[in-house]
Amino acid sequence: MLARCSAAFRSAGPPPASRRSLALWSLEPEKPVIANLRVKRGRPRIYDGRAQPVHPDNTPLVRLLQKSDPIEGTSMAQHTYAINTVACYPKPITSMDDVKQLRVGDTYKTQIALYVRERTQRELDPVTAFRNSAKLSAKTRSLQETLAKLPYISVPLSKKLTAAGCQSLDDLAKDSAVRERLTVQPRKMVPWVDHILQPVTREEAQRFEDLLNEYLQPSGWLVHMTGEW
Repeated sequence: MLARCSAAFRSAGPPPASRRSLALWSLEPEKPVIANLRVKRGRPRIYDGRAQPVHPDNTPLVRLLQKSDPIEGTSMAQHTYAINTVACYPKPITSMDDVKQLRVGDTYKTQIALYVRERTQRELDPVTAFRNSAKLSAKTRSLQETLAKLPYISVPLSKKLTAAGCQSLDDLAKDSAVRERLTVQPRKMVPWVDHILQPVTREEAQRFEDLLNEYLQPSGWLVHMTGEW
């Protein structure tokens, strides 16, 4: 029955690929399986053929992603989609240009980029590179959350800064590539970035109150601190 349906679909020709297409892949390319499963208006259309083989250079990354859990903050569907995207990529993923071509979310794109860097620059084995990329990816997400707490830095901008190579708050002032991503207002904030995220002590607040009262004394106004410590 499947063979007759497949023959009928082949005679009509496959429809153009869409964003809802799911390309199946296999680590054993010689094994015949269904090649593509395209969903249109909720109805699957099946085409008989062979699975797209995974590129040998990408096989270690595919296997490691299969064995790992979804990254924190992502779903199993996103994890599966990232695996399928890497498995179906026709070339070895060895550079940042290759990573940019992957149609995955920023979270997985960051980890894959770190994996590629660990493999190419530090020449580590796949398992060690993947472990390092997972740790660095978690550190990057933590840094993005910290950057987003700063004035004038939004969540999208924090992701752009980490993508540009920002690895700490000090890089906002020292790294020229990171500094170029900042507009005028964030650049004015950079010299005080170490103090902005620190809590204000009672002594500092008291000195600030005294300074304001001294400045406002000729006008007759008086400043009082309120709230609890």
